[in-house]
Amino acid sequence: MTPQRREAFADLVFAGLVIGAAMILFIGAADLPPPRFEPMGSAAVPKILGTIMVLLALAIGGRAILKLRVLPTDAQIVQMVPFWRGGAVIVSLVLYVAALDFGRVPFVLATTIFITAAGMIMGKISPKSAGLFAVLGICVSTLIYFVFTHFLFIQIG
Repeated sequence: MTPQRREAFADLVFAGLVIGAAMILFIGAADLPPPRFEPMGSAAVPKILGTIMVLLALAIGGRAILKLRVLPTDAQIVQMVPFWRGGAVIVSLVLYVAALDFGRVPFVLATTIFITAAGMIMGKISPKSAGLFAVLGICVSTLIYFVFTHFLFIQIG
């Protein structure tokens, strides 16, 4: 089995596990009481998170199915990502959470820096990719902040 096929099968298994976890969220959210005072209720966050998980898992699963349909040639076989990149992403995640919790860094700033760092670790380290991931980080963090503060009425950072 080629590394590309092995990766595609792993992606399918991962997508299935994520959908299973989302189903557990949906089942748990069904037992929560209906909203009384707040507009969306206590089940809103688990339902939103479960929906996002299912959509992302479907995207990963669909991409894996497309990979399985195409037989790779020797030139297309994907090389393994160096091991240090995974560890570096985990370290950056720990630093991100520590900055939010202990350092009281504003959410939009910390999230933008984290997305930029993680993107550059997983991709190519260059000024162009830094700019691209910085713009992506600003957009994603601002959108998350807006949704949390205006729709869910939760103050973050």
